[in-house]
Amino acid sequence: MTPAHYSASYWYWGYNLPSNAPSGSWRFEVVFQGQTFTHEFQVQAPVGIHKYKVTNNKYSVYPNPSNGLINVAGDIPVKKIELLNLLGEVVFAEDVVNMPSINFSKKNAKSKGVYFLAIYSEDNSTEIHKIILE
Repeated sequence: MTPAHYSASYWYWGYNLPSNAPSGSWRFEVVFQGQTFTHEFQVQAPVGIHKYKVTNNKYSVYPNPSNGLINVAGDIPVKKIELLNLLGEVVFAEDVVNMPSINFSKKNAKSKGVYFLAIYSEDNSTEIHKIILE
């Protein structure tokens, strides 16, 4: 019986993708001593609301909690709103042009619960409000 002979190596590459890296399939290739080593992986959009900066409140969000209608009012026109679940996933988004207030019905949310309302203003600031839909 011939003794078994094994040859193995372990490679570790560390690279932080930029926070705005697009979701999808990525491929990492390296050439070492004429051999190409390939590693394919998936990138998914990050969850959470860490990308939002909380500013002084420019908007009023009422009533909160709400059973169906949420009003957003402020002096600076709203450009866009996003409703995010607790994982930071956008469950509803709407572009709003030159309107100082908007109405939002809970039918756009998938269920009752706690959500975050991201309000993008015409002055390019973003404001986050925690809202409860009953």
